[in-house]
Amino acid sequence: MSKPSDNENSKETQMRLKGLQLMIQQVYIPALESKSEIKHHMNKFSSQISTSLQQAYGNVTINVPEIPPEMSDEMVGRDPRILDQLTKAVTEWATTIKDTIEREDAIAAQRLHDTASGETDFWNSRSATFNTLNQQLSMHSVKRIETILSAKDSASGDNFAMDTLRAKKQEFSKLHAQAKDFVKFLTTLERQFKVIGRGDLKGIEETLPSLLNGLKLIWTISKHIN
Repeated sequence: MSKPSDNENSKETQMRLKGLQLMIQQVYIPALESKSEIKHHMNKFSSQISTSLQQAYGNVTINVPEIPPEMSDEMVGRDPRILDQLTKAVTEWATTIKDTIEREDAIAAQRLHDTASGETDFWNSRSATFNTLNQQLSMHSVKRIETILSAKDSASGDNFAMDTLRAKKQEFSKLHAQAKDFVKFLTTLERQFKVIGRGDLKGIEETLPSLLNGLKLIWTISKHIN
């Protein structure tokens, strides 16, 4: 019997995680309507599965051309055919960044600001998408292509493809940092959000001072939340 490929194992893991998430959402959570504490943790677990799926199997991908291993950067810089492939790839990366930002901004515009946990889920999902794209843009093969084209552009004066990519990466970097900031700071308020989510007036009254102090601290030290 042949050993399952990494791709087959990946698909099987993805299917199992999706199945688990559906079971939690459609079976366990509805059965816990009267048990708010347990239901809160089940909702959180379901959200964490969704974020993990998005990070591991997200549909944000970039195409990275393979450079023959025997070729140095200088050799690639003198090969018009390979340079053309790399330039087209860089143009596609800029488009992917642009499309990803626009798609996430559309989601942001349509979301309902109904609960604190819903806001946390939104930023977790946005951060996961941006993390997936950032991991690919940070690969050594991507950095090498950027270095080769930057050197070529400096010599020829033709900087359009790389200039466009740099501009999009700069915009993306700010949004990525903002999403990570929101996730980090909203996590520090999770206990207060949980108390408010229970709907107990006495508990809400007692937790409001620490919630307001936490929000003030976030506003003071965060570069991206105001």
